[in-house]
Amino acid sequence: MALLSTLGHAHSPEVDNLKQEFLSCSTPFKGLETEYKQMEYFSNCGSFIQPLEQKLPGLSYVQQRDTDSGCVRQVAVTDTYQRIPLTPLLNMILTLPGVLKAMLSWQQRKDEALQDFFDGEFCKRHPLFLKEISIPLILYNDDCETVNPLGSKTGTHKLGFLYFTIKSLPPQLLSSLKSQFLLAVYKSDDGKTYGLDAILKPIVEELKTLENHGIVINCPDFQGVVKFTIGQVVGDNLGLNAILGYIESFSGHHCCHWCQIEKSVLKTQTSEDLVLMRNKASHKKDLEILNPSLTGLKRDSYLNQLSFYHVTDNVAPDIMHDILGGHRAI
Repeated sequence: MALLSTLGHAHSPEVDNLKQEFLSCSTPFKGLETEYKQMEYFSNCGSFIQPLEQKLPGLSYVQQRDTDSGCVRQVAVTDTYQRIPLTPLLNMILTLPGVLKAMLSWQQRKDEALQDFFDGEFCKRHPLFLKEISIPLILYNDDCETVNPLGSKTGTHKLGFLYFTIKSLPPQLLSSLKSQFLLAVYKSDDGKTYGLDAILKPIVEELKTLENHGIVINCPDFQGVVKFTIGQVVGDNLGLNAILGYIESFSGHHCCHWCQIEKSVLKTQTSEDLVLMRNKASHKKDLEILNPSLTGLKRDSYLNQLSFYHVTDNVAPDIMHDILGGHRAI
C-alpha cells in the first residue's frame, strides 16, 4: 500500500477494492473455526448431505467420568448407526451437468457386445428397467478394522460399511473412486447383535419410494422421473451370505447362496445343476422349513421387501475372493 501511495493511487476505487480483497484474505477461515460451523457452511452451500443417526433396538453401557466427583460410572446409551439419505444424494448426482445424459446414452446404446450389467438378459427382462426410465444400484457390504488388525483386541473397533455405485455410469466415470458412494456406517458388533436387517430396514424403506415414485429431475438434459432399485448386492462370500440371509458357516451342508448343493459334492462339481438352483419358489419353501442345516437359509432378508429385487436373483460372484485372490473362501 505504501508503494501505491507514492505512485499517487492510494485513494482510487481500484485500490480500495484491492484493500478489501487483502482484508478478506487475511482471515480465510473466519466462520469455520469449529467442526459444527464447517458442517453448517457445507450444508448451506448445498454440497454436503448430513448423515442421519438411526437408532437400533437396544442399549450399550459406556464409562463416563463425572466432572464434579471425578468418579467413573456406567451410563446406558442407545445404540445407533449413521446413514446417508439416498434421495438427496442421488438427486445431487443426477443434476450435475452432463451426468444423467451420459448415463442414459450409455444405457440406450446399440451394441451387440456385452460391455455392461445393462447388456445382460437380467436387465433386458427386468420389469422396472425394461419399462421405465430407471437406474440400477449396486450395493456393497464389507467390514473394516479401524485399529491394529492383530492382537487380543481385534474386532473391538471393527466397523461395517455399506456402499453403492450407480451402475448406469459409463466406464470412464464408473471406474473412478469418486463414483463409489458411502451409504451407511455401523459397528460390526451391532450388526451381529441386532442383525443386518436392522441396518437395512430404513435403507429399504427409502428404496421402496425410489422404486415406486422415483426422483423428479429438472435439468437442461432431462425433465422427468427417474426410478431406482437394487440391481445386485456384492461383497465377499461371508458378507453376502449374511446380508442375503444364508448361513455364514462355510462348513455347513448347504453354504452356497446360488444353489442347494451338498458340501461334499461342492468340492468336486464343476458345472451347475439346474435342479438345485435357488429361486423364489424354493426360497419360500425353505422359509417354511426354517432349518438352516437342511436348506442353508437362516432368514428372509429384508431386501426381499423390495418390489423389483429378490435375493435369489443375486447372481454376481465375488470374483476377487473366488478367482483373483488365488483361492476360494469356501
